[in-house]
Amino acid sequence: NLAMALKMPALDALFGGDSAGANASRAGIDALTQYHGLANFVFSGDEHLNGRSPTVGAELCLVAEYMFSLETLLAVTGEARYADLLERVAYNAWPATFTGDLCAHQYVQQVNQVEVSRRKRDWYDAYREANLFGLKPNFGCCAANMHQGWPKLLGSLLMTHPHGIAAPVYAPCSASLLVRGAAVSLTEETDYPFDDAILLHVDAIGNESHSLRFSLFLRVPSWADSYEVRLNGEPQECLPKEGFLELERAFSAGDTVLVRFPMPLRLQAEAEGGATLHRGPLLLALPVEAERRTVRGTPPFADIELFPRSEWRFALVESELEKAQITVRRPGTYPFGEDAPPLFVRLGMTRVPRWRMARHSAGPVPQPFSAGPDALDEQTLVPYGCTLLRVAQFPVAKVVSKNELA
Repeated sequence: NLAMALKMPALDALFGGDSAGANASRAGIDALTQYHGLANFVFSGDEHLNGRSPTVGAELCLVAEYMFSLETLLAVTGEARYADLLERVAYNAWPATFTGDLCAHQYVQQVNQVEVSRRKRDWYDAYREANLFGLKPNFGCCAANMHQGWPKLLGSLLMTHPHGIAAPVYAPCSASLLVRGAAVSLTEETDYPFDDAILLHVDAIGNESHSLRFSLFLRVPSWADSYEVRLNGEPQECLPKEGFLELERAFSAGDTVLVRFPMPLRLQAEAEGGATLHRGPLLLALPVEAERRTVRGTPPFADIELFPRSEWRFALVESELEKAQITVRRPGTYPFGEDAPPLFVRLGMTRVPRWRMARHSAGPVPQPFSAGPDALDEQTLVPYGCTLLRVAQFPVAKVVSKNELA
């Protein structure tokens, strides 16, 4: 209900109510993020706001409605901040809440999710089966809401703007938009969010000259430290303004615009302890091998439990980030499928033997610690949305010499 209501003040302003409505929506999101924001970019809601721990729950319906509110706020205000948050929610929390083929989903997900089972956890008011993957675990609402997330996102990929066309959220797509009385058809080719390049084709312009002067607005992600823009292969000078790059000219059918946002690895400290690792808009996670146990039903539409069968207790080491090996490949049929992630990050991590489970979830993230060079162990991280069991909020370790350790 809260995720749905966030758009209401701005809509009230749009339809003649309080002119400060958009400010109220922004303040609400900021407060939720400060006190209940999770590393997967949504806020906690296991039937009640429940703080910032990486083991509290966030409901599928919450994620779906949060995306719709952000899409509405973007359309009403045109503010890049809503597109930025929408993209992060859509490419992290959203695909993580169901299997890659959408045949099973969870009622609630956890940032650090090392067991999926019919056991009591620290949910505020959700049932024991709330994090099972299945047809309708816990309650049937999510089985209906899981189908709205991707289709509604399409409306925010390419949008009309008072001065032309905006690309607020990046994804492969095509669209025809009415600009100054002419239909402009565009195709966007990209493997974003896994890759850093977005190529826009002007396929057709529906007037006699097949040419039209307008502005193309390209959102600069808040995480991007640099960018490159090319028009028909030629570099362009564009300065960001209010989160967008504006390319203003007479466009013609056949024009191409390439924009690239380099994606270095970024370490981010988290309020409830530990840190997360990011590449571009993606949160990275350590996938945990799982033993599947069918509770009821027939696969693929069965309710299943997942129990860890590989070590999950690892810490990030900041000095290892520059040595990380990053592999990107073309997304397959299921871009966020758990069997073939399009992005792999291999890097040295250290084991954390003292990290224990608590109430069938990962325990509190341990405090920073020092470890010897022999403790390094290579691990592979993948996009958060490509995992079922995972750890995404890690302890932080510093590698020191044996003498310093002693």
